[in-house]
Amino acid sequence: MLPGHSMSDPQPALASLPEPQQLVMSDGYVLNYRLWQPNQPTGRALILLHGIQSHSLWYYRSCSYWSRQGWLVMAPDRRGSGINTSHRGDVRHADRWLFDISAWINLARRLTTGSLKPSVPDRAVESFQPQIVLAGLSWGGRLAAAYASLWPENLSACMLLYPGICPRIEPNRLQKLLLKFVQSTSMGQKLKKIPGLEPERFTRNISAQEFIAHDTLALREATLRFFWHHHQLGPLAMQGLSHPQRPVFLALAGQDQIIDSHRTQALFQKELHRSQLPHELQWYKEAAHTIEFEPCHTLFLEQSTNWLNRVCPAFSPSV
Repeated sequence: MLPGHSMSDPQPALASLPEPQQLVMSDGYVLNYRLWQPNQPTGRALILLHGIQSHSLWYYRSCSYWSRQGWLVMAPDRRGSGINTSHRGDVRHADRWLFDISAWINLARRLTTGSLKPSVPDRAVESFQPQIVLAGLSWGGRLAAAYASLWPENLSACMLLYPGICPRIEPNRLQKLLLKFVQSTSMGQKLKKIPGLEPERFTRNISAQEFIAHDTLALREATLRFFWHHHQLGPLAMQGLSHPQRPVFLALAGQDQIIDSHRTQALFQKELHRSQLPHELQWYKEAAHTIEFEPCHTLFLEQSTNWLNRVCPAFSPSV
C-alpha cells in the first residue's frame, strides 16, 4: 500500500494530482496528459499507455511512485479516451495511435534534457541521450509492443503489464471480414459496445469494482473501425513480445479473466531463455487483471522499479 493512499479507495484526491496538460498532434488533435516530475532530474522518462476502457487516472499510484524513484512519468489519455472527448472511441487508422506515441517520446526527450540543463555542464548535456521506457498496461500493452517492434531505436526498454496481446475475447473470422469491409465506409464510424468490460473481470477489489462501474471517464463504446485497427495491431504486437529488440519487463496476472496469461507467457518464454537482453517475467499468481487494484501492487512496484533502475541507471555527468 502506498503512503497516503488506501487500496479500499481507488479514486484519488483531486488535489494530489498534477493538472492535465495538452499536446497538439500532427493532425491537429489536442491530447491531454498528466506529468509526474521527479524530485531530482535523472535523465529518464517513462511513458504509460492505459487500457482500452481506462485512462491515466486509474494508474496514479504507480505514476506517483515511479516519479518518487527518480523517473519523469508521462501518462497520456489516448485520443478519444479519458478527458479527450473529441471523436470518442474512434481512430481513423492504426498508424495514428503509433504516430501519437512518437510525439510523446519526442516530448519526453525534450523534458528530460531540459530538466538537466540548470544542474549539468552544457558539454555533458550536448552528448546526453535520454532513457525512454514505454510502458503499456492491458490494451496499452498491445500498442506498446507494436510500437517497439517497429521503432525499437526510439526506446531504451519496454514494460508490458498484463498486455492485451492475447485477449480472451476476440472477433471471429466472419466478424473480422465484416470489420474489414465496413471500416472504410460510413458504417465504420458506428459505435458498438466494447465486450468484456464487467468490473469483476478487472479486479476482485469491491471498492475498485464500484469505481470502475461509476467512472464517467471510462470508454465503453468504440467505432467499428477502431475494432478493425485493433485487429491490425495484433501481428505487430506479437512480434514485439516474441522477438523484442529492447529489454522487456513482462507482468502477468494468474487470475486474469481478460488476458490469456499462459498464452502470453508462452510467446515470451523462448525469448526469455535465448536472449542476452535483461528481460524479466513476473507472475502474480493470485492477482486479477488490473494489478493496480490488487493486493500485490506494492510488490509489483518494487520489482518493476528494481528492474527499471538496473536496465536504465540514472544519468551521471561523469559517464
